[in-house]
Amino acid sequence: MIYLQPLTENDLHLTLEWRNDDSIRKWFKTSDTLSLAQHHTWFSMRRDDPNDLIFIAKRVSDSQSVGQVSLYNIDPLTKTAEVGRFISAPNYAGNGYMKNACQILLDMAFNKIGLQNIFLEVFSNNTRAINLYKNLGFSYISTTNDLDRYEMTIDHWRQKN
Repeated sequence: MIYLQPLTENDLHLTLEWRNDDSIRKWFKTSDTLSLAQHHTWFSMRRDDPNDLIFIAKRVSDSQSVGQVSLYNIDPLTKTAEVGRFISAPNYAGNGYMKNACQILLDMAFNKIGLQNIFLEVFSNNTRAINLYKNLGFSYISTTNDLDRYEMTIDHWRQKN
C-alpha cells in the first residue's frame, strides 16, 4: 500500500504545509508555526547525518505523498534509535497509511539496520497516536512532563510479525 523514499528538498514545501497545520503542529514539542527558511535549516542539518533518516511515505498506486516518518538518533553501539516526526497528510489521515509507513520503518530498523530497541515520546493526551503505537506493538515505559515514553524490542517485533 505504501513505500518510503528519502525526504528531499522537493518535498519540503509539502511537509512544511502538513507540519504547520493546526491539527498537527500541536503534537510537536516545538509547536510554533515554522517558516520555509526554518524548515530548510532543519532539513539541511539532518540530510547528511547517517544517524537521522527521514522518509516521505507514498502510495504505491499513484505515488501520492501521504505522510512523513523518521528514524533518528541511531546509535550503532547500543543498537537503539528513536522514531517519530510522524506526519500524516491531513487529507489522508485515518486511512491506515501511517500505520503501514510505520511498519515499513520498523521493519527497516530491525531487519536491515540491525537495531535492537526503538523508542518514541508522545504527548500523554495524543490518544490517536498512542493507539497507533500500541497497535504497532510499542509498550508504555514511563511519563515525564506530559510525555509518555514507549519502546519496542526486536524480539517483540519478531513475535508480532
